Amino acid sequence: FDYNHDGLPDLYVGRYLDWDYSKNVFCGDRSPGRRSYCHPDEFKCATSRLFRNNGNGTFTDVSDGSGIGKACGKALGVVAFDFNGDGWTDLYVANDAVPNFVFRNNGDGTFTETALLAEVALGYSGKPQSGMGTDAADFDGDGKPDLFVTNIDNEPNNLFHNNGDETFSDVTVEQNLGTVALQTSGFGTRFLDFDNDGRLDIAVLNGHVLDNIHLFHETVSFAERPFLLHNIGNRFLEEGASHGNAFQKAYVGRALATGDFDNDGDTDLLWITNGGPPVLLRNDGGNRNSWIGFELVGQASGRDAVGAVVSVTAGGRRQVRQKVGGASYLAAHDPRLLFGLGDARAAERVEIRWPSGAVSSLENVPARQYVRIQEPSPSEPRDLAWGQLWWQFVVSRAGEAYDARDRGPNRKFYLNCLDRGDRDRSG
Repeated sequence: FDYNHDGLPDLYVGRYLDWDYSKNVFCGDRSPGRRSYCHPDEFKCATSRLFRNNGNGTFTDVSDGSGIGKACGKALGVVAFDFNGDGWTDLYVANDAVPNFVFRNNGDGTFTETALLAEVALGYSGKPQSGMGTDAADFDGDGKPDLFVTNIDNEPNNLFHNNGDETFSDVTVEQNLGTVALQTSGFGTRFLDFDNDGRLDIAVLNGHVLDNIHLFHETVSFAERPFLLHNIGNRFLEEGASHGNAFQKAYVGRALATGDFDNDGDTDLLWITNGGPPVLLRNDGGNRNSWIGFELVGQASGRDAVGAVVSVTAGGRRQVRQKVGGASYLAAHDPRLLFGLGDARAAERVEIRWPSGAVSSLENVPARQYVRIQEPSPSEPRDLAWGQLWWQFVVSRAGEAYDARDRGPNRKFYLNCLDRGDRDRSG
């Protein structure tokens, strides 16, 4: 993410705890096969690091001066997003057995840790939980990014609703998620619209940390079934078992990544497991509903445009999505933003607010395609109808990538558009 708006990607490194072989301790009991990994409480916390990109292939450690290095935690998951809408990318850090962090970006190169004030530092019981994976997105359609955090067994995963005043409300129970995960340990997680109905669902990959947990807790296992939490509008339902055999099996899950690997307009999943092979799940049928996707190419905002906010109005519904950095647990994701449109055949209006402050506005964009949009320079027009902008790159319904300027005989279809010189280029 670009924390200081200089157009260069900076680096946040979450650190877990202070350990080396000289500090190794024995945990569990001395009976054969009953030694276990130690609880994080047995070790001291560690401060995370922030590295500023110098633009010449080197980075400078600015952890202490920025305020990031003042907070000692046990970081496992992190998501970079603008939680308060001030145009500066903040950080949410899921910590293990100590309070979680919100590093609010002050816009002057410094951060302030505000998780307790934001009411996302602790669980519903008022105690720290075992945060592992996290993601941020607007699950209820009010335009503000909410938070989801996975935890270990006997702790619910947390869904925090963004109140719009730099605070969140824990709506885990209200959204029917209070008991779903009590016997599982969640790691990787992502918001996604798996059925393209316009509402964001949640995928969670589970797996315990102790390979002999069954010796201590009869109802908990090392390998666990993943979750697919379906957003039905007023609550979530765990429906994984009805969406393919993979969701009926148990894994020692860790990383979960999302993306449309076959470019067919629905979100696929990649799972990484502990001691097992990766699992690639192709979404078959999510694209029965309409969709539209965007690849954002930043200029002043940095190539990846983390922090950009895209709003799409289609079929009477407005969806708002941020381009976040990080998210899940030990995973990277398809950088494109995919919006489910239900039965809408076009997006009536699309607006992109770039971190630099630039705004791109489009109207009447046909559905069922990916569109590559480059951040405008100050001299370029920003409010253009479909057919008036020189689109540089599009993916067809069949998933074929092509340059809109290529009118060769091997292309399947073309765009009707005008170039910046207003010459007729219809095909």
